[in-house]
Amino acid sequence: MNSWLQFFAGAHARRVYSSCLCFVFCLVAIGCKSDKIKAQIKTLEQRKQEIVNEVHSRQEHISGLNDRLDKLTQGMNDYKSSVIEYMGNHKMAIAAIVFGYGGVKMGLSDSDAFSADMKKLGWLVGGAAALYALANADEVSEVITTMQTANDNAAKYKAAIAASQSSIAEEQGYIQGDQADLAQLEQQIANLQSELRSSWL
Repeated sequence: MNSWLQFFAGAHARRVYSSCLCFVFCLVAIGCKSDKIKAQIKTLEQRKQEIVNEVHSRQEHISGLNDRLDKLTQGMNDYKSSVIEYMGNHKMAIAAIVFGYGGVKMGLSDSDAFSADMKKLGWLVGGAAALYALANADEVSEVITTMQTANDNAAKYKAAIAASQSSIAEEQGYIQGDQADLAQLEQQIANLQSELRSSWL
């Protein structure tokens, strides 16, 4: 009788020991999996912060580019106003240039910033500019030089404005890509956090 009791007691102890051992192995396995998931989350969180910093840096760069663009645009508008005022003070010389009176020559391209204004002003003044050109050749020559410089400067303003606009568009494109990456990372982190919670249930 005692031998049977001892046998059953030993079998029960072995079952309890096996169950405890199995439970410990499960805890170790869960713990290892949990550590692995936490490490993955940490890596993703670090990458997320890097992208957030990149976006912040790009936004600051865009802000600077917008300030530059505003200054360039205002500068170009002010410059155009000053050139138009200059042209108004030299109407007869402008007309002489437009019609080529007195042998003066200046190519007026449609792409030039002030060619249309010069032509309009020239037509308003009309033929009286011929005599003016003969009597005021030095002024006409000066106006030609000034207007050529004005067209060159206006072209530089346009190129700088276009470059700033292109840089802004490029940075905005990068930010859109970064935001898409952030959304993907946040989803991956959420999935891993959910997996981490369920591993202990």
